Amino acid sequence: MNKKTILISLGALAILGCLYFAYQHFFYVSTDNAQVEAHSVMLAAKVGGYIQTVNVVEGQKVKKGDLLLVIDPRDYDNTLAQAKGDLSSLEARRRDAEKNFQRLRGLLASGAVAQQQFDTASASYQETKARYDGLSAQVAQAELNLSNTKITAPANGVIARKSAEAGQLASPGVPLFGFVSSEERWVTANFK
Repeated sequence: MNKKTILISLGALAILGCLYFAYQHFFYVSTDNAQVEAHSVMLAAKVGGYIQTVNVVEGQKVKKGDLLLVIDPRDYDNTLAQAKGDLSSLEARRRDAEKNFQRLRGLLASGAVAQQQFDTASASYQETKARYDGLSAQVAQAELNLSNTKITAPANGVIARKSAEAGQLASPGVPLFGFVSSEERWVTANFK
């Protein structure tokens, strides 16, 4: 080979090397300082009580809706039963007060009863109806509290930390699990 061919070949290699370096340096991004991140939340009880069962361990993968923990529901069952009993009892009184109110309204129109008697029946009906509505709200709250004795996974993910044990007293708002969602992840990278 002659010198001219060697010089042209070396020049072409040098140009290709420079182009490769420029491509890697300006068009291809790399870093050694990056991590995969995901949403993490602390799961806490909405109601208090003794923990009956814990169904997961640290590092366990769970699916949305999986039962993680159960708080003893007996107190909440009793509260719900009491509220439903009170509501049933008041329902009968509310119906009687409404019938009496409707009957006296008709009699008032025909002049058979005094306005004061009608007003008393009306006030009694309104009071009974208000108490009934209040007890209905208490029943709804008791049902919600009973359902909150079960803590479920909010999404697919991993139990990152577990601080709950069976027999432990759980307080509302105190974290029992660290949970990392696997549904949305992203990379955080630091480029220099």
